[in-house]
Amino acid sequence: MADEPDLRVELRFEDIYYESTEIKPDAPIARAVQAAADTVLGESPPFEAFPGVTDADHPQGAAGIPTVASFGPGFLPRAHGPSESVHVDDIGLGAKMFALAALRFVAG
Repeated sequence: MADEPDLRVELRFEDIYYESTEIKPDAPIARAVQAAADTVLGESPPFEAFPGVTDADHPQGAAGIPTVASFGPGFLPRAHGPSESVHVDDIGLGAKMFALAALRFVAG
């Protein structure tokens, strides 16, 4: 404002609401993700509720595209905070799982 004395700025926070989404464990994308994790990691993660907000409402809620809300490298307690981190090896494993899941999903 020192450079623009006539500038007036108002900061407003608006409530943003995301609908919850649900995907069945036997949905083709869910099966592809589970199989990819099993191949890359030797086990697949449990299929359960994700305790947070994701953007899944956009593709699934608005467009009807079945969406796995949260799948990838790292640990949720370390995510989105000042000491957020993920081990570099986990990034490679995540990339392998994403690629394999996509191939499995497209192949049907």
